[in-house]
Amino acid sequence: MKRCVIVVRQRLFWALGVAGMLLGVLVPSSRAAALNWTILHEPSPGANQVQLQWVVRSGSLDDGSSTPGLAHFTARALLRGTTTRPYSDFSQALQAISATIQVETTPEFTRFICAVPAHRLDSFLYLLRDLFSNPEFDPFEIESLRKELLNELQKRRLAESSLLRGQALAQLYAGTSAQYLSEGTVEGLNRITGLDLRRFFRAHYGVSNYVLSLVTPFQDADLRFKLASSLRGVPDVALRAQRLPEPSVQEISAVVISELSASEIPFLMVFPGVAVGDPDYSGLELANQIFGMGPNSRLTQFSQSLGGGLTEAKSDFGAIIPTATGAKALSIQGRFQNGHEADAVAGVFALFRQFLREGVSEQELVASRERYLNDLAVQFNSPEKRGNYRLNALLSGSPLADLTSWETELQKWDDFSVSSRLKSRISASSAVLVLRGNPAQLIPALQSIPGMGSIRVVNQ
Repeated sequence: MKRCVIVVRQRLFWALGVAGMLLGVLVPSSRAAALNWTILHEPSPGANQVQLQWVVRSGSLDDGSSTPGLAHFTARALLRGTTTRPYSDFSQALQAISATIQVETTPEFTRFICAVPAHRLDSFLYLLRDLFSNPEFDPFEIESLRKELLNELQKRRLAESSLLRGQALAQLYAGTSAQYLSEGTVEGLNRITGLDLRRFFRAHYGVSNYVLSLVTPFQDADLRFKLASSLRGVPDVALRAQRLPEPSVQEISAVVISELSASEIPFLMVFPGVAVGDPDYSGLELANQIFGMGPNSRLTQFSQSLGGGLTEAKSDFGAIIPTATGAKALSIQGRFQNGHEADAVAGVFALFRQFLREGVSEQELVASRERYLNDLAVQFNSPEKRGNYRLNALLSGSPLADLTSWETELQKWDDFSVSSRLKSRISASSAVLVLRGNPAQLIPALQSIPGMGSIRVVNQ
């Protein structure tokens, strides 16, 4: 992984009383302490566009119990104009250089995902400096944005994936800020004020809390010079990164989202997992591949035995919360046809328990290792994919940020070590199951699972 750190040092010129600048060095002001920019650069010679992710190491975990959605609201509000450029002027400035900015918020991180023609990068960086230095939070724009966010939230709540994820998070992380979707709640969005937005910005938006990931056609030295020239003056804050809390679930529980007319039943089974930076993560990922990824997985074989009743099923460490430094949940998700409740629900859960108990075979492990490395090779076969992978590795604390390191790591694991880690680190004694369908049909199937605790029915 290439990591370029631009070190900002104070330097005062006697005559001018202004900040000086060296190659690759930022000097925001004569009074500022040394600032450390974390920059990941993936060169893409010949590219005509720059891909830039400006990541804030703060997310919805920092929302506060009374204002779910504050981090997302703040990020979106930044795009509604600055003290030097009202919303319309800022939007026109972006359009004039064909630049785009999208916001993505997760529990631990907020991303500003940007694209701009390479020859317009300097102009875009100046706009970003204004964006992250001079937020306006105009009252009229805040109210307009609030309506927009509430409308988006309503649409998201009706989406199947968000319905299931939202219920799973509420069970897994009850009593913490992670219990909500990062976009917040209706009550939280309505409660947020302009003062809340300003306070959140001042507390979390600063150089030490940023990671910049760029894919550009420029050489490293040239890019550092551009960043140093354009981003001078961006303020700093103390690093405030939070870590995803441990799941609070202590039993097997289920939530049924009532949908009486469903012909197919979507389901989600979630088990406490491990962090990406955990020494056992790579071995457990190999096990995950064996259980629920690919045409020869245990889940696929089980699905075939049901004669089409289980129409879709896979397991994943990243489906609930994609990028996190804390423990990531292991999930099994899929769909089954109406009338196959008993076979699909109890059957998939029993299959997973059996897998944890018996472990993996040597033949399965060899095939899993080969398939996993092939999948990883795809993630490194372009500058854009490499840049995105390395950024996620940095954010999640993974020490494995290139294909060579993964190859070395995966060779350490054999069938015995993977099976033993699987048995000791993953348990089916605590889990959250979420399904959407007819409660009268689903509840008996859920009750047939040994150890099943509470079952709740909720409306959409």
